[in-house]
Amino acid sequence: MADVANSLILTKLLICFIVIISIIGFLLIISDEISGGLILLAIATIMGFASKQIRIHDKDSPVAVLEMRLAKGEITKEEYEELRKTLDR
Repeated sequence: MADVANSLILTKLLICFIVIISIIGFLLIISDEISGGLILLAIATIMGFASKQIRIHDKDSPVAVLEMRLAKGEITKEEYEELRKTLDR
């Protein structure tokens, strides 16, 4: 469970950092520092791909799989709660 929480925090921080870098990149482009702005936007794009990969791995967590199975009706709420208790140990 701690790994999932840490991964979510990392993802949120990464997204905030990407937004900040993108804004600075756009501001540099507007202020005629085109090469610097383009470099920052390229970095933000690369970091965006990394962020997407992290989010994909978050969906592979056991809890996420259980939640998906519950949503699809493959398991009942009682089965979900029992399995969730097992995972929390």
